[in-house]
Amino acid sequence: NNRPMKRCPIPASVSSGIAIELNSGGLRHPVEEVYPGPTLLRMVAEAELDLTFASDAHMPEGAGWGFDKLAAMALQAGFTHTARFNQRQRSLEPIPGYEPDSGA
Repeated sequence: NNRPMKRCPIPASVSSGIAIELNSGGLRHPVEEVYPGPTLLRMVAEAELDLTFASDAHMPEGAGWGFDKLAAMALQAGFTHTARFNQRQRSLEPIPGYEPDSGA
């Protein structure tokens, strides 16, 4: 839907340095959507915020569920890497399917 946001969260996110979560949990429900949707995801990419993937798994076998769809959406929105955290330390990894330009 194209309703305008009452308050855009992106400026506060940029100033705080947080990463934004792209979550496949909604794909398991009747709405069949990834959160956030494509419009906000493009805005996050344009703001150059880092992105993490999540599956809303409540059981170990659900961890990583739908990440292929998340990767495709993230690439389409303009992301090239995802943020991973280990003991609160951030590292960036290429999104599966990302092909850097050859510089040509």
